[in-house]
Amino acid sequence: DIYGASFYYKCEKISENISECLYGGTTLNSEKLAQERVIGANVWVDGIQKETELIRTNKKNVTLQELDIKIRKILSDKYKIYYKDSEISKGLIE
Repeated sequence: DIYGASFYYKCEKISENISECLYGGTTLNSEKLAQERVIGANVWVDGIQKETELIRTNKKNVTLQELDIKIRKILSDKYKIYYKDSEISKGLIE
């Protein structure tokens, strides 16, 4: 499986035909779990720990890029981290 998200910022273009890059990784398609796995991600806002966010996957091996993309999606939906009118102006994902 290829799991990724396209991006444009600081994308090194090796050809004029390339308009975007892919941030992601690959995992073997045959290595799926029979039961979904849940991975917890701790979130702090202004130094206060919030409810743990849960990332779900059925893959035996998960790439860090997949976890990163999934937690960013959760944070974007919940805290509007990529919106101009968001109350959150900066952050760090560790």
